[in-house]
Amino acid sequence: LPTGLAREFFLTSPDTTRQLLQFRIRAVSGSLNAFSNVVTLQQTSLLTLPTAFSPDGTGVSENETFRAEGLFIRQFRMVIYSRWGESLFASDRLEKGWNGEVNGKAVPADTYVYAVEATDFAGQTLRRNGTFVLIR
Repeated sequence: LPTGLAREFFLTSPDTTRQLLQFRIRAVSGSLNAFSNVVTLQQTSLLTLPTAFSPDGTGVSENETFRAEGLFIRQFRMVIYSRWGESLFASDRLEKGWNGEVNGKAVPADTYVYAVEATDFAGQTLRRNGTFVLIR
């Protein structure tokens, strides 16, 4: 870019493999090179959970398990409870969801409670608590 002209930079293809990105601008004018300070950009972590799922084997495979989706998650813990507070399922892996069974038996269609705590690569703690519906 010509010296003295202000330009904006947009990250059009977000990097989903690294939460912290570093940029340094190099300006060239003839035989001279100049470098900016290093700018670090922290991308926002993401943690979402569905409001319902249907583990009946007849629908879309994404709806067969209740699981979180996340971006830049380093540590993860999810616990599923009945409406009376009985712990039904726990997972320490983001990709491992609940299939709607306890001890190999299908639980009834009902409203269930989840508690999730995760840590992203920048050390930020994310907590999510809520309810979801199991549909049969």
